[in-house]
Amino acid sequence: MSPAICPSMRKNSHFSEFRIGTVTRWLIFPVIAVLAILLILPFVHWHQQKNTRLSVRPDTQHADTVSPRRILSGLRAYYQLNDREHRPATLHLSLDELDLTTLTARRDDALSQGWITSKHKQQLPAVLDVNGRRMNASVRLRGNQPDHVSGEKWSLKVYLKQGARFNGMRRFSLQAPYTRSFQSEAIIADAMRSVGVLAPRIDYVDLVINDKKVGIMQLTEAFDTPLLESQGRRFGPLLQLDDAHTWEMVRTTERHTRNGSRNDNQQRDDQRRELVNERAWWSLFSNWRSATPKAYGKYGKRKKGEDLNAALSQWMAFTSNQVSPSDIFDIDAFVDFYIMCEYFTAHNLAQWMNARLHYNTLTARFEPIAYDADLHFKPMHDAPLTCLNPRNNLARTLMHDPVFARQWANRIGALDAMVTSDKFADFINARDAYYRQKLAADYPWLPSFDFSRAQRQCRRLCGLGSDDFAPPSIVQSKLPDPGSIPLNELPAFVKAYAGEDENGSFLTLHNRIHSNVVVSHLAYENRINEQIVPLIGRGETDLPGTRLPLTLGSGSVAPPADYTANRIDLAGTALTDEDRLSLQIEIDGLGTQQPIVQPLPWPQPVTIPGPTPVENLLQRYAFLTLDETGKVLRVAAGRWQLDDLVVIPRGIALIINAGTQLLFTPNAGLVLNGDLTVRGEAAAPVIFDATEQTSGWRGIFSHGAGNQLSVKHATINATRGFEIPGWRQPAGLFSYRTNVVLENVAISNSCADDAINLIRSTIDIKDVQVTNSCKDAIDIDASTGTLSDLNLQQSGGDLLDFSDSAVTLGDSVFSGAGDKAISVGEASDVEISDVTITDSVIGLAAKDFSEVKITRTDIASVDIGLMAFQKKAEYGPATVAGSDLNITAAQQYVLEQRSRIALDGRELTVTPFDLTDFY
Repeated sequence: MSPAICPSMRKNSHFSEFRIGTVTRWLIFPVIAVLAILLILPFVHWHQQKNTRLSVRPDTQHADTVSPRRILSGLRAYYQLNDREHRPATLHLSLDELDLTTLTARRDDALSQGWITSKHKQQLPAVLDVNGRRMNASVRLRGNQPDHVSGEKWSLKVYLKQGARFNGMRRFSLQAPYTRSFQSEAIIADAMRSVGVLAPRIDYVDLVINDKKVGIMQLTEAFDTPLLESQGRRFGPLLQLDDAHTWEMVRTTERHTRNGSRNDNQQRDDQRRELVNERAWWSLFSNWRSATPKAYGKYGKRKKGEDLNAALSQWMAFTSNQVSPSDIFDIDAFVDFYIMCEYFTAHNLAQWMNARLHYNTLTARFEPIAYDADLHFKPMHDAPLTCLNPRNNLARTLMHDPVFARQWANRIGALDAMVTSDKFADFINARDAYYRQKLAADYPWLPSFDFSRAQRQCRRLCGLGSDDFAPPSIVQSKLPDPGSIPLNELPAFVKAYAGEDENGSFLTLHNRIHSNVVVSHLAYENRINEQIVPLIGRGETDLPGTRLPLTLGSGSVAPPADYTANRIDLAGTALTDEDRLSLQIEIDGLGTQQPIVQPLPWPQPVTIPGPTPVENLLQRYAFLTLDETGKVLRVAAGRWQLDDLVVIPRGIALIINAGTQLLFTPNAGLVLNGDLTVRGEAAAPVIFDATEQTSGWRGIFSHGAGNQLSVKHATINATRGFEIPGWRQPAGLFSYRTNVVLENVAISNSCADDAINLIRSTIDIKDVQVTNSCKDAIDIDASTGTLSDLNLQQSGGDLLDFSDSAVTLGDSVFSGAGDKAISVGEASDVEISDVTITDSVIGLAAKDFSEVKITRTDIASVDIGLMAFQKKAEYGPATVAGSDLNITAAQQYVLEQRSRIALDGRELTVTPFDLTDFY
């Protein structure tokens, strides 16, 4: 039975209930108000961004789907922006009022025309301010289509001046994130780099222009030297396939169809007919074979240059069917690139119009650069795979090469295991969270990156064979309506090249479209004082040697093996850069075009040594034998002479046993596209030497992803490197993307730039001696591994040079460096112990974001013991942490501002430093 409640207790109870209820009623309103404010602020901002974005890119509607979980996630992201770790950097871009007015006028004109053209892309002076650091710059509009300049977020290209850098970049672009599929573009770029494919660095910044907040923009690295250096590549031409003629066609067709006959009352069947006609024009012009590689950066400003000429010559040989794709394209990189495109269904990334290429001068091969994934892009043609899409005919042409198809079959299993692993999923999810946090200020409710579709792709990819990649025999199935556009308003259906060789001056004509064209008239004209003056009258006298009418076959299929590029000899009449061609072209079913065409310069031909067929090697060199598998060449023990450059084919291993001596004539050398195993013994080493000591020989070149370079108990003498026009690899023993094992190796008298150069390799080096090097002894770039028991003596340059590498070094002796005994640069991480350095200019130098830990080391008889500084603007300060060091030097150390040297835990003070004193 309950106890009785007295009246006073009942009264107090009512009072408590009243007080609690009143407090609750009074509190609920502020709580609701606070919650409303917390919700309204991001919602209003998001709604403004959404309306602007959807007016430009309606295909991004999926970014706005919300759920309770998405709302909570978005709110958390939005209000975490005060966290410094997640906050995007703020870029203040300043233009004077006149220049800003000019930029605005160009943007308005581009919008009114419906396209951004070259006249809208002139640079204007500006100042970029980042955290109080002011940098002179110039800025211009970028992009082609109007989504890049609609709304308040205009796509811009920024050029920093006077050596300035932002995050290591001197040129970069800024664009609204929705023009690049929000965080998807950055994630795919990260994934590409994880498998060794080049891709620009991408991040997100908060942009302010003349004190007006623009908001979150995607920052994308430009095609420039830092892109290569940051990813372990040597400098070489960066190229795009010039698609200007295709975009000119698109602008022309849209101007006629959309501004001409279209209106709000047009019937649906008329609209569909026009769309089909536009696509027919697109298919007619979309021909990668007619696209000329165009160089970025300083190469783009040069009329001539050995590296660029080699790249263009290789490309012309490929499009003329004189070489196979596997002869000039990096098979490993392209196969990885296309497989990753398939995993992420990145159709836009794989089509030829977005192709960006790096001509690697070390391998004389083109590498792909992953650019513009745009997952919102939907292909015009349905196809089971990205590489099979007719619009991606370049990919199909490459993959139809049997060598590419075999590499696909070899590689797909390893990549699938990686992509479907928990580790890779964690990597993608972490990058997704990072980028969505950067985007949260303007786009707080972005959906997570859908990685599950990539993990479902293996079943479609693993069973492909070479037949699946066969290029279509005909791309253009139906010609467009001939009366829809005057042909003379379209870009020229033919392009021309002018050149000279031992037979004199010549022209070549190339069909740009997927339909046969007939050249019925051809003359040339000279431009004098900006007036076009005919030197050969139209319809009167054609160029000597013409065979008119001349039929140029469709560009939809590869030219025949005996293709001569429709060469027209000029019989002593040389064209200048100012000359133009006047043509009359007839297209069956379309009509006649009379364009004026400026010939492009024909590149000087280069001969890059290709693989020597195994049958030829066996016939020429009796000391070679092929094992029963057909994949291993063996060198019989004995003394043998090689008289030329021996290039072992891809997939063929070479084994050299103890007691073998190979003598090389001055132009001879050894190039490996497979494994090399040198099995010397202490009592019977393998010897590589020159027949003429004063001239030397080229050396040993090994490259190929995953190949093995194993050299034990060997001596290598008098190398000078590979200096062939269009192919420069100036090292005596060179490794690129291989697994390197060197043990008990002696190298002497090398006059190459590096006696040993290892790039993007894994290394295990011990008991190696390098003496009397004209320049550097050992150069290790973008590699990982260990070195021990080195004995490096007498070099004209550095004895040991690291860049972008993570290695350990121990129990070694360095003596007689003409520059630095040990140089550590470009963000390397090196641990050194038990080393002796003597008789050198500089003992140890750390630079450019490198970190060095050095213990139990003696440094004596040097000008400077230790150095730490920044050399390259795109990097930053360096750090040296030393313990148990004995330094006897004219100057114990040199330390630049912001870099650090700590000895036994004691920080050293900054010293006077002038970079020009050392470089």
